[in-house]
This record gives sequence, structure tokens and C-alpha cells, in this order.
Amino acid sequence: MNNHLSLFAVFSRTLEIYMAQLKTLLLIGVVVFIAVFAAMFLMLFAASGGLGPMLLTLFVLLVVTITAWSIYQGMIIRVVQHHDDGREHSLEDLYASVKPVLVPLILTSILTAAFLLGGLIMLVVPAIVFYVYLAVVAPIVVVERVKYMDALARSWNLIKGSAWTAFGVLIVFGVLVGIANTIISEIGSAIGDEVGNATASFVAQVFLGPFLVIAGAVMYFMLSETGAPVGASGAGMPPAGMPGAAPSVSGSVPPPPPPPGS
Repeated sequence: MNNHLSLFAVFSRTLEIYMAQLKTLLLIGVVVFIAVFAAMFLMLFAASGGLGPMLLTLFVLLVVTITAWSIYQGMIIRVVQHHDDGREHSLEDLYASVKPVLVPLILTSILTAAFLLGGLIMLVVPAIVFYVYLAVVAPIVVVERVKYMDALARSWNLIKGSAWTAFGVLIVFGVLVGIANTIISEIGSAIGDEVGNATASFVAQVFLGPFLVIAGAVMYFMLSETGAPVGASGAGMPPAGMPGAAPSVSGSVPPPPPPPGS
């Protein structure tokens, strides 16, 4: 049976991790989003040759954005996973720990976006349901290393029973981040049209981007602490730190269990 989430516990734990890991979180955001913004400007500059180059540019930008966001999510989830270790992890170590699951993470991001888009096309309510029940899918992919379809089912099973609390967590952080983003955008507009808006967007991404990712990871670890991890096929996955779990940031894998009867 899954643990039941506490809105206050998730909120306070998320803020605790954000403040304690602020330096690392900001470094991740700066490196990832500078790359995205640089690619965006280069591609838009190269797309001045007509409709064909413009469509190709938009496609490449979409690929770059999804890939960058997947790396960003994965690195922050690793920070949350190893927060209590008391160690500072380099960006190289964090990226190396995410690289093996990058393709499943990208595919999961695309599938999740497709579910949300489908929900919006049908009605708003299905989109909200998908958004809540798939809130912990990225941590599942990073930590448990399951296939993306199994990760979707696993997220659904974990959130079931705590859906209203998860919804509250997402709403609270969504509103707070939205308000902060609006304030930063207004400051950017006051500085100047293009440069100010671009700078404000970058600052907002770097400082506000971690919150929902951290909250999702915190919910995952709280829900999976005693709950039996079950994928789409019903096969259990060992919790982090147990034999067969995902490697740590340093890349080390726990030793296999001793043979029966030893």
C-alpha cells in the first residue's frame, strides 16, 4: 500500500532541498538553459531563408528543448535522490548518472506531453487527471530505470490514493511559480523589449524551474518509501539503495545479494 502524501511535508521538504542545494540547482539551470537559448538564437538566425528552413528550425528547436529539459529533470532528480548524502556532486557526475536513462526520459517526456495534449483536446478535466497521475513518472525513469510505458503505469499506481494531495502540491507550486514568473517578466519588460524579456525568461527558468521537478521527486520518494513498486507488467522494482537499484551519482552499483543458503 502506498504512503499517503502530506501537502505540508512535500512543501517543506521541497523548500528545504531547494535552499540547501541552491548553488547546484542554479549551476544546472545556467548550463542547460544557456545552451537552449544559444541554440534558439542560432536557429532563428539561420531560418531566414523561407518556410522550409523555418519549419526545419522549429523541429530542431523542439528536439533541443525536449532533450535539454530531460537532462535538466534528470540531474535535479539525482540531486534530490542524494540530498541526504551530504556531498556536493559535480555537474559532470550528475550528467553521467542521467546519461544511461536519457533516451527513456525523453520518450517519457514526449508521451506525457501527448497524454496532456490529448486530455486538453478532449476536455480540461482529463488533462488535469493525466497531469496529476503522471507527476512522478520522471523520477521513476531516473531511479528505477524501467521502460517508459512501465513508468507511466507505475506513476499512476503510486499517485493512486494520494491524488488530491498531489493535485494540491502541483497547484500550490504552480501558482507560486506563476506569480514569481509574472513579477520577473514585468521587470524584464521594464528594462527593455527584446533583451529585457529574454533576460527575464532566462532568470525565471534558472530560479523557478527546479521547484516542480523537486516537488515531483519528493512525492516519488515519499510514496515509494514503503509501497511495493509495481510496473505495468506487475514486476516489482527494488527501491533505491537495494541490489538491482539504479546506480548512484558516482556510478557505483550496489553488490548483488548473496546466493541462497550462504
